[in-house]
Formats: sequence, C-alpha cells, structure tokens
Amino acid sequence: MYNLLDNALLSMRKRSRKERSVVVRTRLSAMTAVLTVQDVGTGIEDEFRDLIWKPFFSTWRRGIGSGIGLFMCKYIVEDFHGGRIDFESHCNVGTTFTVELPSNVDGI
Repeated sequence: MYNLLDNALLSMRKRSRKERSVVVRTRLSAMTAVLTVQDVGTGIEDEFRDLIWKPFFSTWRRGIGSGIGLFMCKYIVEDFHGGRIDFESHCNVGTTFTVELPSNVDGI
C-alpha cells in the first residue's frame, strides 16, 4: 500500500527528522491478513473522517496529490479483495490505518 506510506511520510513533513516515525506491522491468521501503517504526523481532523474516502477529496494543499489515493485503497481492499480498511487518528498525534484482508493461505 504505497499510498498509505506516502501519506504517512507527507503528514510528518513539519516534524523534525528525529521526531518522524512510521511503523508498519503485519499479522497473519487462518482467517485474515492484517497490515497497519502508523505515523506520528498531523492526524486527520474529525470533520474529514468520511470525506477522505471520496474521490478527488484531499486535505493537502493544491499541487500535492490528486485526492484519489485513499479512494483507490478502499476500492481495492473492500470491493476487489473483500477486506476492510479503516483508521484511527488524533490531531497532532498521528494516524494508524488498518487493512484487513481475507486470508487465502492454507496451513500457515
């Protein structure tokens, strides 16, 4: 999920290099594969919570991004793979996106 990583890095551009942190975790069970991307960026304001999934919506200033990335992530995860994507965010603290996909791996 390149877009989730790119957004995480962009959200931290105002922090010093020492303060920046992105943590990517994966977990696999018999039923699901889970990916989380956690950053310490600016966070997503509550008023934008539902809007970030809409095509061409962006909280970035003009010229940064197209507003299509999270829309495509949601489409690919939920409509194409039958999974789920969601996030938890706190302004000036950071955001964690969680992607859950059905596991099609037997015996692992």
